[in-house]
Amino acid sequence: MLKQIVKEQVEKKASSRILTFTQYRDTASHLVKELNALQNVKAERFVGQASKTLDKGLTQKEQAERIRMLEEGELNVLVATSIAEEGLDIPAVDHVIFYEPIPSEIRYIQRRGRTGRKAPGKVTILAANETLDMIYLYASEKRTEKMRSIAEKINLKLQPLLGRVQSQL
Repeated sequence: MLKQIVKEQVEKKASSRILTFTQYRDTASHLVKELNALQNVKAERFVGQASKTLDKGLTQKEQAERIRMLEEGELNVLVATSIAEEGLDIPAVDHVIFYEPIPSEIRYIQRRGRTGRKAPGKVTILAANETLDMIYLYASEKRTEKMRSIAEKINLKLQPLLGRVQSQL
């Protein structure tokens, strides 16, 4: 399914930049290999600095280079682990794909926020039927909605207070 989505996105919009998230480094390596077999897809792995057994991490310089390559079109897909969830500004990304859902609403929101910065973006979450994926997907969506509701209530309560503070300035 990932290959089909990426292929269709690149065919529809050749300048597209895709960020695919996965949980594990070995999955990221496998996905890069599979995606690079597709016509017009140039994918690279984006992982943290720590080296694991038989798996060398990326230095900060290598990470920065991969982001530059994506922004300039030398790559059109980065397959990332959680390292790309926070602290990165990659405005060129117009499609984020979750290779598998995650139960954490914070991580869910962080990943979604990697797209749509300069122009409308798209988020796709892949989930295998009748597996824990569906439970994780449902849980993260429910928790995210609950967080959104709480934030709206807090904003409503703070608006009168903010209005008084601004009038005093």
